[in-house]
Amino acid sequence: KKRPRPIMGGLIWGFALGVKLTAIVFIGPILLGMLLFKDIVPWRKAITFMATGLLVFALIMLFLTSVFVSPDKRLILYRSLHVVSDTHAFATNALPPTSAAAYLSASLVESAIVLTGYTTDKISDPATRNLWYYWPFMRGGLMYYVNGSVIIGLVGNPVAWFFGTAAIFIFSLTRGAGLTNHQKKMAVLFAGSYGFSLLPFATIVERNTYLYHYFPALIFSLMLAGTIIGHYLETHPETAKREISLLVVLLLLGFLSVARYTYGF
Repeated sequence: KKRPRPIMGGLIWGFALGVKLTAIVFIGPILLGMLLFKDIVPWRKAITFMATGLLVFALIMLFLTSVFVSPDKRLILYRSLHVVSDTHAFATNALPPTSAAAYLSASLVESAIVLTGYTTDKISDPATRNLWYYWPFMRGGLMYYVNGSVIIGLVGNPVAWFFGTAAIFIFSLTRGAGLTNHQKKMAVLFAGSYGFSLLPFATIVERNTYLYHYFPALIFSLMLAGTIIGHYLETHPETAKREISLLVVLLLLGFLSVARYTYGF
């Protein structure tokens, strides 16, 4: 029997937060999982997971940046960009460049920038903003490189994307009718996690958003699709091999249809 490893999971989540704050959306699935699977994910393990992740994130914000740029130089940059107030600038001028107070001051400014970066209006061009309700239909792909006929951009596998979105609609309409009790719990977890992943973008996020912000929700939609498809195959074993083969072929064709734009060949 596999045991939860909250410390290992927290370490991975903390590093993910340090790379991209979007990883904060995984708090929702953890809380939902605790409610649905109390016997497997007790509160103590969930708290250990979140505490470990937040500690790793705090350590990254406090110390990792200082390895590359000293706190005094970071504060000078923020003052030149008018990120910190004149009062704060005056107070930090008296700090020794490598003191603990300088480290903390620079890190607090950076944390504030990170935490408010999603909730303040930073839409440089409303026409380029890709709204969250377009994402389930893979609208608004992001172009990274264009040179004549060579185009490289962010485009998903249309077949996988379709199955993920279709699974959300099917589960919403049927509420998991026909699924076993365990499968229904898993389906609720994946569908709820999908909703949690989109909730910040539908409510508080004001900055420019793009298709890649949908990736956490996409993962949960595909897990839900796998649950529904798995149940169907279990109840139709006589045709399971043929249908699995068809699914693999469709996914391969979907990949080939966008490979030119994703990889440039």
